[in-house]
Amino acid sequence: MSSVAERFSELIRSMADQEGEAALAVLFDHSVTTINNWCKGQKLPRDRDIERLVGKCQISKDELQSMDGQVWQAALDRASGAQHVLVTPAWLHLKDHIAIIEKLARSPTIIVLTADAYNDTQRRETQTVVKHNIARGVNYIYVIPDGCENERSLVRFIESIYSRGPPNDATGTARILRTHATKKTTRQWKRIDHVMLFAHGGGSSKIETLADVTQVQIDEGYEQLYRAGDLPYGEYAWKTLSIRELDYYKELLEEWSEPGPP
Repeated sequence: MSSVAERFSELIRSMADQEGEAALAVLFDHSVTTINNWCKGQKLPRDRDIERLVGKCQISKDELQSMDGQVWQAALDRASGAQHVLVTPAWLHLKDHIAIIEKLARSPTIIVLTADAYNDTQRRETQTVVKHNIARGVNYIYVIPDGCENERSLVRFIESIYSRGPPNDATGTARILRTHATKKTTRQWKRIDHVMLFAHGGGSSKIETLADVTQVQIDEGYEQLYRAGDLPYGEYAWKTLSIRELDYYKELLEEWSEPGPP
């Protein structure tokens, strides 16, 4: 029987052949040089650390130490045949990463375009971030279509934020702005699920109407990619908006700010 260290080195070589040493450096949180040494059987971790590391590959301690060579070979084939590190474009984001971006935002106002207000009424993690941001002075502007599906729930959520006391100079506010209901806006909203825009510049903390939104600077934004269950990139549910896409939403907001039909 091979030693635990020998089996670990064999595993790393097999996985590196499939995914590359750079990917394994991400998986195991070590440098590429360290991964290269492990492939060569040099400077290997201690046995108890090896048991922890192979656990990231869904290999159990029993499989690692098994006297049965076939058991180990099956575990080796399973681990080396799987993709453990998914390399994605930089503009794709996990929803958890988007929550961190939103929570750490330095923008005085976050403008949310939402077709159904689902995230802010049904997802506790989103509500927690919004409450945190408002407590530290960030304002939220919710732009929704007339007759938004979860509008009443959104109103109740905003009211719950203020249940502990009215806003003051140190806290932010939340406001709902509705677009006019026309055939054109109905078509436009069908293309939007959830968009988050970060507003800067003069007046960004005093938005009261859609016309006010058109006066602020928007140079950063993110868009949710379709609804849950229909994501082309698995859990990568958000994308960074390009300059062209930001311009599109700014033009849309400007169009929506114009007086509606009588």
